[in-house]
Amino acid sequence: MRRLSQGTILYGYASVVPAKLEVPGQPVWVAPNSLYKRADINAGNIGESRRSIVYVGRLVAEKNVDQLVPAFHRSGLVDEGAVLEIVGFGNAVETIERKILELGLEESVVVHGRIESPIELAEIYARSIMSISPGYVGLSVTQSLGFGVPMLYPEDAPHAPEIELAAVGPMQSYSPTTEESLAAALRDYFLHLVSNPVPAEEVSAKVGDLYSAETMASGISAALRGQVVEFDNEGWPKEMVVR
Repeated sequence: MRRLSQGTILYGYASVVPAKLEVPGQPVWVAPNSLYKRADINAGNIGESRRSIVYVGRLVAEKNVDQLVPAFHRSGLVDEGAVLEIVGFGNAVETIERKILELGLEESVVVHGRIESPIELAEIYARSIMSISPGYVGLSVTQSLGFGVPMLYPEDAPHAPEIELAAVGPMQSYSPTTEESLAAALRDYFLHLVSNPVPAEEVSAKVGDLYSAETMASGISAALRGQVVEFDNEGWPKEMVVR
């Protein structure tokens, strides 16, 4: 299909180099999978104490959400004043709520349910020191880094293309994808970030430049207009090279 076309609009930046090698000489554009307009992508409340660990996504088995509460309990971070905040909906919510009661974590784990408003989500991320994806990484990483919050994720899960954001902002992997490994990684990364806070505004600005709705639209617009977009050797647009 690409060889029959005059160019290709790609889903993400990690596809640029392979696409150029596959069909040499054909122009490519990127319309990165994005959630918010540039104005809604900000770090918020810089300098405020952050003690929450947040999960945002579907509450389903394939996302390994059953590991969230037990791993948080095992990490011992409750003694450090940490709070686990879970945002989402799905058929695993009853399992999660039952485990909270079994472990006596009613004061340290909050299940918010479904929240779609970027304003409400920004408030949760503003008090979060990190986000977590116990299963495969998807679109939520764009949200997390867009709000200036680093993410912890399993190295060996079958991630979606958005995993390319590991080159943009602070993300820490762990292995294997088990409750025990997650608990240890949670504690290590939390304590590391307490002592070494990330440059939240800088991270958020990069995501705003590279993964905003305007950037997604501009990739489609440039393709339809036949405008040339130059990329560096790693697939990033030259005017917004990631460092």
